[in-house]
Amino acid sequence: MKKIISTIITSVLILSTTISSSLALSQVEIKGKDRYETSALISDKQNYTTAILVNSTNSIADGLSASALSGASNAPIFLIKQNRIPTSIELRLECANKIYIIGSENAISKNIENSLKKSGFYVNRLGGKNRYETSINVAKEVKKVKGGASETFIVNGVKGEADAMSVSSVAARDSAPVILTNGEKIHPEAEKIVKSIPNRYAIGLDGVMSEKLVKSLKATRVGGKNRYETNKNIIQKFYRNVSSYYLSKSNQFVDALSASPITKYSPIVLVSKNSDKSVLKGATKITALGGIDKETIDNCIKAAK
Repeated sequence: MKKIISTIITSVLILSTTISSSLALSQVEIKGKDRYETSALISDKQNYTTAILVNSTNSIADGLSASALSGASNAPIFLIKQNRIPTSIELRLECANKIYIIGSENAISKNIENSLKKSGFYVNRLGGKNRYETSINVAKEVKKVKGGASETFIVNGVKGEADAMSVSSVAARDSAPVILTNGEKIHPEAEKIVKSIPNRYAIGLDGVMSEKLVKSLKATRVGGKNRYETNKNIIQKFYRNVSSYYLSKSNQFVDALSASPITKYSPIVLVSKNSDKSVLKGATKITALGGIDKETIDNCIKAAK
């Protein structure tokens, strides 16, 4: 039986409020000293008994499909290393009794799996010989946990990481499987899963998802000329009347992956200094993830007003 550790964890959480004559805007930042601590701080926003572990260093592709599972099992997504679980995350795991490991032993070692089992956790590894098989096995687990899904997302697992992060909020909200492809063809087992779900969405334009593949799956395409436009189109299609958003760096997706469980009803906006931020118009709350620079945040505040 695991020892219950009672500890006071000091979160690096910065809160400030900006007021204008037409809008009261709440601005929050969730930022740890590194990606691991940031994922730990994000988990403090949840009550959970299940946790998901993803290696964010060399197997982020495996983690792309984890957002649906996080929603189905109400589980935070923790970023760890192949052979080590950072201390800040070890503390948070004491809240869980079940742990999913996403990826093969090349992603997260057998030593970590064995250590967790010895500590009394029930551990379920969901992996495959590649990222495509991993997404299939995660989708199967989502079905076991939640039952049949009403929608699924097909993404490019090679060059569609930004697109996958854009749908992570919706996938978590709706427990909608995220299936990885190479943009040209799909694994037969994955195709079977996709066609068993009534509403299918292919994320990205032709350069990411071929028209032939989209037609063969009878999917609806959602995309844009770049990651920002795709992100905006996803938010406008799947969210209505929202005024709270999470901001994530457009070139670093690990924070968005960690945040997917808490962004079900407040979508993630991918931002950079010069990105289109018009989707933020009318926002009353923005939460910046993982140390976005001040100039970009200021530009987001201007766009909200």
